[in-house]
Amino acid sequence: MKKRLNIAFIPVNTENEKYIFDNGVRSKYPISIVENLLFDKLLDELKKSHPSGLFSIWGIGTGKNSSDANNWNKLNSNDLLLFQTSIDSVVIAKVAQKFQSENVAKQIWPDSSERDVPQYVATIDKILHSELVGNKYFTKTFANRISILSAFEVFENLELADIFSEKTLTSNLFLDFISGPEDVQGSFMSAISDGYIYDTSSISSTIKGLGLSAAERKIIEMHAVTLAKEHFKMMGYSKIEDVGNFESFDLKVQNETETLYVEVKGTTTKGDSIVLTRNEVDLHLRVFPNNALFLVTQIQINQGDDLKVSGGVVKVLSPWKIIEDNLSVIAFNYRL
Repeated sequence: MKKRLNIAFIPVNTENEKYIFDNGVRSKYPISIVENLLFDKLLDELKKSHPSGLFSIWGIGTGKNSSDANNWNKLNSNDLLLFQTSIDSVVIAKVAQKFQSENVAKQIWPDSSERDVPQYVATIDKILHSELVGNKYFTKTFANRISILSAFEVFENLELADIFSEKTLTSNLFLDFISGPEDVQGSFMSAISDGYIYDTSSISSTIKGLGLSAAERKIIEMHAVTLAKEHFKMMGYSKIEDVGNFESFDLKVQNETETLYVEVKGTTTKGDSIVLTRNEVDLHLRVFPNNALFLVTQIQINQGDDLKVSGGVVKVLSPWKIIEDNLSVIAFNYRL
């Protein structure tokens, strides 16, 4: 039996909708900031759904005649949220937990301009990094259905094939987003974008030699990002944005005179090579010299009751000039 799910279409048009999206979906928050606002059972469920300790979130108000609240009530864990951020661009997210809390909403969105507090919230498990541009990513029927919408709507009991085109359903990026494979090779394949992954030397030291679990890779990434934020703060960058969920780089850091686009990499190895997606390469070639590579090597994994990482050797290259002769293609997408 094919899996069915509910799909929420969420336009991001007004200033308040953009505020909620930018400061919820495109942000990450530690669970600690809401733990005093939730009952113990809900807090435990939230921690299970977000083992990293960080979550993204979206919320909506009651709506006219409770229409938005009624639509929100149809959503369940693992349902999909489609945020229309422009006329031809959609960001996809997966629901982790949902609950009603005016206090949480006020904590996350203190400057919300709406009288209707976005208290009906859903925390987000995963976000598809690339924005899907154009109707070619959806079936013709579904594209026609959402083209006439201008308000929050939930479509119930659909199969993925009812929504997404065959091209989307067979892409590695989308498959990883939907299924979240735990193996290293699956994670490696999910990084393929537009047909290529680039490596500065070879696949052997970067992919085959690690054998890390998805949880280990995630906590290593978070450790490296935390160190990067601390570094650039000490360097005088007063505005530091974590944009890794939706951009082809990880941090956007700014001071009074410049903006840097920062790629953050963490590894347990000596870091002789790193894996880069095609989009990452294209971006850093384009924004040079306003860019940086923040690399943390030899990170230690401390196994025990709680998975932890520590240490690492930091190397910072800024500006970071990618030498194209050092790039080698290590994978292709092949259409059958």
